[in-house]
Amino acid sequence: RDKLVTGVQTCALPIFTYWATPFSYRTRLDIINIFASDQWRFKRLTLTGGVRFDGLRGSVPEQHLAAGLYVPKRDFAAVSNTPDWKDINPRIGASFDLFGNGKTALKASLSRAVNFEASGGYTLLNNPVNAMVTSATRTWNDSNNDYIPQASELSGLSNSAFGTVVRNTFYSDDVVKGWGTRGYSWAGSVSLQQELRPGVALNVGYFRTWFGNFTVTDNTLVSPTDYDPYCITAPSDPRLPGGGGNQICGFADIQKAKFGQVNNLVVPASKFGNQSDVFTGIDVTVNARFRKGVFAGGMSTGHEVTDRCFVVDSPQELYQCHIDPPWYSTTQFKFLGVYPLPWHFQVSGNVQILPSVPFLASYVAT
Repeated sequence: RDKLVTGVQTCALPIFTYWATPFSYRTRLDIINIFASDQWRFKRLTLTGGVRFDGLRGSVPEQHLAAGLYVPKRDFAAVSNTPDWKDINPRIGASFDLFGNGKTALKASLSRAVNFEASGGYTLLNNPVNAMVTSATRTWNDSNNDYIPQASELSGLSNSAFGTVVRNTFYSDDVVKGWGTRGYSWAGSVSLQQELRPGVALNVGYFRTWFGNFTVTDNTLVSPTDYDPYCITAPSDPRLPGGGGNQICGFADIQKAKFGQVNNLVVPASKFGNQSDVFTGIDVTVNARFRKGVFAGGMSTGHEVTDRCFVVDSPQELYQCHIDPPWYSTTQFKFLGVYPLPWHFQVSGNVQILPSVPFLASYVAT
């Protein structure tokens, strides 16, 4: 180099990662679904009805892991009924010819469905192998510069529980077992279909979906009194409400005496308060089929309102706990058309008017 730079050079120490191999885990899901449906017609009214039984049982068989380079052989007992859910889900629909001329139809539907449970869900979370500490690290300080790590040059393991099962999250029976305890959603709709002229139809629909059987994670080693409230000062910027510089409160910090103490219990949210998640939407569309072309388009709007205004552990859970966005934030318009041309060609086009992408900024408050 043409310049000499003096000073102190520092570098990070090499890190060795230990793995508790070999390890693998097994899970089993037994699913039973029974469905019955029928349809009835009474003059201008058509009814469809159905009921579905959804049963799901998860289990973990006995597991035996051979000894590895850094761990002995390990044996794990079987785990059953994680979860063990049973649900009855009805479904009903109706269509009514308002004037008996086949041009105006009033339709309605209501159905219940349960949340999808993958193999990586509650069954895997309760698998003891999945709760095993599978890796840990040690740093190496090559004091004799021989590039060969000796035991005296290695620090202690970063996790003393390496190779063992450590669980700090548990699940109450009223979450993973029983009738009607599985997460669910209800979906309802009412729509009106009107023929404006032959080949042209107007559809107006109202939709509502709501969810239930929410769960929360309660750290049983802490309580709301173990948190201290604090505020931050927003930066001054003319693009912020009021120009910024104001105090933003509602935050809470865990006290040092309770920091790092974790023993989680997953329980129904209803034990602490009422949690809700409701989507409401309205669609207006027109479909037209002419002798030589097709046109379709319309408007869709709606909003999802969530509310979780109760405290489980931290008072900060009340910060912005109710979210109710305006309807216009999701309103969109879409139109498309297809028209045939000579020699078997066709031309098509579409126009979409969508909500703006939100402009966000992040601020680090030290």
